Amino acid sequence: MKYLSQILEVITAVDKKNITEILIENIASDSRLVKKNGMFFSVSGSNLNGRDFQKKAIENGATVIVSEDEPKEYFTDVAYIKVKNVRQQISIVSDFFFDSPSKKISVVGVTGTNGKSSVVNFLFQIFNSLGYKSGLISTINYIIGDKKFDSTHTTPDSITLNYMLKEMVKESCKFCFMEVSSHSLSQFRVHAIKYKIGIFTNISHDHLDYHKTFENYLRTKKIFFDSLSVDSKLIYNADDKNSSKIVEDSIAEIKTYSIKNKTDYSCKVIESTIEGLHLKINNKEIYTRVCGEFNAYNILAAYATCIELNLQKEMVLIAISNIVAAEGRFEIIKNKNLVSILDYAHTDDAFRNIYSSIKKITNKSITTVFGCGGDRDKHKRSAMLDVVNKNSDFVIITSDNPRSETFEDITRDMLSNSSNDEIKRYFIVEDREQAIKLGCTLSVQKKSLLLVAGKGHEKFQEKNGIKTPFDDKKIIIKYS
Repeated sequence: MKYLSQILEVITAVDKKNITEILIENIASDSRLVKKNGMFFSVSGSNLNGRDFQKKAIENGATVIVSEDEPKEYFTDVAYIKVKNVRQQISIVSDFFFDSPSKKISVVGVTGTNGKSSVVNFLFQIFNSLGYKSGLISTINYIIGDKKFDSTHTTPDSITLNYMLKEMVKESCKFCFMEVSSHSLSQFRVHAIKYKIGIFTNISHDHLDYHKTFENYLRTKKIFFDSLSVDSKLIYNADDKNSSKIVEDSIAEIKTYSIKNKTDYSCKVIESTIEGLHLKINNKEIYTRVCGEFNAYNILAAYATCIELNLQKEMVLIAISNIVAAEGRFEIIKNKNLVSILDYAHTDDAFRNIYSSIKKITNKSITTVFGCGGDRDKHKRSAMLDVVNKNSDFVIITSDNPRSETFEDITRDMLSNSSNDEIKRYFIVEDREQAIKLGCTLSVQKKSLLLVAGKGHEKFQEKNGIKTPFDDKKIIIKYS
């Protein structure tokens, strides 16, 4: 709890009305979550206007309204604070309200198009195995000490994020490993978070439905590294062609990792098999249980972070030898008749990495089941299919969270650059369970490897605002 006078010392106000000394007991940007003596941040999005929910927030107990706009009506017993950027102020106030928890725990943030979930999960596994109690914030789940929660966003809203960090501090966690999404950066969700280390994995075309251009997407990622302090460290993948642009203005101490070039942390893939990777990291050989050559980058990023956080090299390497793939990230599913790979890939670059890795571990033909999500970047749909087509012997196109779009419209975008001969060889099966069943049948018959991609760890299928339980892994096991 904080007094309004205290909050007014950190918030940047343009105008204030009806200000009195009030004890603020809760803060929220969702009117449904406001309670007695609450502060409501009136946020407007592309479809909703925050002013429309101010009255409801007041009915639920809000005594302070923070907004960029004038309210539709004033209430004499409610304080009003006008600001230029309400999202930015939410982050600042959240940090203050929860006693700046990111200053009390070592926060490691990971951003990039691909690899975020794997890197934070590897770090979480390593640190916990070495006896360091840690927290995790990822696309797959949130973990606070011994408590695990389903993930709602890759990076939660500012209020939830700071609350979770405070809970981690209360649970005596020493580290938090979190994914930092481009959406969270553009919406100021992580604006006030203090990072010990920031990691850049890679960048390729994604989320252009939101950012509109690749240049905007790149600039948004750059925000993260521009915000790191001089006391922070920045660890980046020097093999990514855009990495120099991303990190060029950062004042943090910079460290590099690479497979192709000589950098602070380097790695060589000695062998890649269905059982895992044999690597040489900074001239030390190690066997891992993680498959997929692209995962060498993710393991190397995790290793570099551990060393920069002053962990003993030999202990880190032992811990790395025991980590396993993050759920739905190049996850191998075996039975006596079929080997399947479950992955979250939803960009053409991610598919390229997956196929490159598959071809290093097997010479089998490949059957791929995948789709493209609705209400997301349409530009990548045909590019994804092009990569799948070039690398698969059998292609099964199916639904993948169509949301408000029709399967027909999504498929039309996917096929837009395919020839008639190519289209004839595709199997198009809207029902995802039947598509996976067909993939299992074909793979057994043709003795091929099955790749089911797009949803990875997700346990639902989203259509027209309704999430129906659906688990790719369970379906694969059911029919294999």
